[in-house]
Amino acid sequence: TGPFTYQWQRNNVNITGATGPGYTLTNAQLADSGARFRVNVANGVGNLYSNEATLTVTTNVAPVATITSPTTALRYAGGMTVAFAGTGSDPDGPSSLPVSAFTWRVDFHHDTHSHPFLPATSGITGGTFVIPTTGETSANVWYRLYLTVTDGGGLAHTVQRDILPRVVRLTLAASAAAL
Repeated sequence: TGPFTYQWQRNNVNITGATGPGYTLTNAQLADSGARFRVNVANGVGNLYSNEATLTVTTNVAPVATITSPTTALRYAGGMTVAFAGTGSDPDGPSSLPVSAFTWRVDFHHDTHSHPFLPATSGITGGTFVIPTTGETSANVWYRLYLTVTDGGGLAHTVQRDILPRVVRLTLAASAAAL
């Protein structure tokens, strides 16, 4: 129980003035990479050191993923084949990422939850999947397509595209005499 006191450490040395529940290192430099941080939390009964966290500072800039197909205007119907494609660029070069940097996934969403539809698949810049003709009939459903690209330094960027159902208004009329 409180009250608590805090003392942050860098490489097992107390950081002057770092006595709050949180610590922010402003303007991290490449020379800071590899520094180990932890906090000592104490109360009237004793103290406890947190696990260490190692800081990684890099000049590597995350890549950029772009889904080029399908467009946001696409609406699906049962039995339809959906084609997907994308690009990945790396500001650090080379500008285009290799096919091995691409990973795709599709989830089927229903109301407030989702189900895996297409598992994570790597090594392709595009492909297709077929919308089932049986299953959930609710109007509150959609497919979410994810593209993640990962650069040679291990940084990744993920984008997504929702694929909504084609909805039609249908009116049926009957005449008792025609029955």
